[in-house]
Amino acid sequence: MIRRVLSASAFVVALALAAPLSAQTLYISVGGAFPTGDDLDGINTGLMAAGGVTFDVGANGLWAGVEGAYGRHGTDFTGDGDVTAKTYSVQGILGYSFDTQGSVDPYIWGGAGLAGGKISDDTESFSGSGFGWQGGAGISFGGEDANVRPYVEGRYHSASVEFDGDTSDTTLSFFAALVGVTIGVGN
Repeated sequence: MIRRVLSASAFVVALALAAPLSAQTLYISVGGAFPTGDDLDGINTGLMAAGGVTFDVGANGLWAGVEGAYGRHGTDFTGDGDVTAKTYSVQGILGYSFDTQGSVDPYIWGGAGLAGGKISDDTESFSGSGFGWQGGAGISFGGEDANVRPYVEGRYHSASVEFDGDTSDTTLSFFAALVGVTIGVGN
């Protein structure tokens, strides 16, 4: 399954790199990540960073791209020193921007790909990866013709991960609230 997820992610990256340079947008964001669900009891609110590249698909607001995300959380667990939980993902994304003819444009998006996590202390760690998906909505500021645009967004991530030595999957899921900036390349 991981091979299929990596193949799909590589396909999206190849599409992004093959797109005309003037149609690409780079972005980076950071914010808070809030764990949800029983499988994440003991995992605290943490910090998330995400970044990627998107390209227009036609001229009607549709776009696609690839994103990498990383999160770090403290825990309520006791062990040998600080116990931390880290999450990561590499996913293909597809979105739609609503053109409002103004300086504020809402958008929605979704993605799927490889996701995983690692829980570690000073002496040992447990990690795993599997299929993950995400979805979100946000608002970008500055108007369609701006080369640099700040944005705010909310998103939900979920992944089914089998950690080392576990016999069942763990669901890693969280909400995140991010602020970021997009930079049009070649515009």
